[in-house]
Amino acid sequence: MPEPRTLEVRNPEEALNALSRILSSKQGGKKVRRGGCDLRRLDEEGSTYELVATYVYKPGRFSKERSVVVVLPLKRSPDGIYRGDLGEAVFRILVDKKGSLEEEWSGNLKDAEGKIPDVAKMYLEDMNDLVES
Repeated sequence: MPEPRTLEVRNPEEALNALSRILSSKQGGKKVRRGGCDLRRLDEEGSTYELVATYVYKPGRFSKERSVVVVLPLKRSPDGIYRGDLGEAVFRILVDKKGSLEEEWSGNLKDAEGKIPDVAKMYLEDMNDLVES
């Protein structure tokens, strides 16, 4: 797997639109399907955002589907470019328990490569496509 890279964007909204196109245009794998994405602004000044991508993961034939939410923090640098280190992305596995989602597991990219390698690989592919677009 390629080393974690840094995502650099001038406009987080444009990055969200590009990621949305990437997620909707690509096929999923046998165990993983791509979901949607969102952008959250964490402060009034707009200096910190979170780029969120979702995936649906089914680890085995008879297991329940799990939602995997990946959150990448984007911080504005003095030159006005937003940067996010892919190694700092937080992966959360959410399971439906009686109508509400509960967190089953949480970890960074390195942890996810061990626990949910199919999702981590797909996320890196999508982020590489976003960097190239």
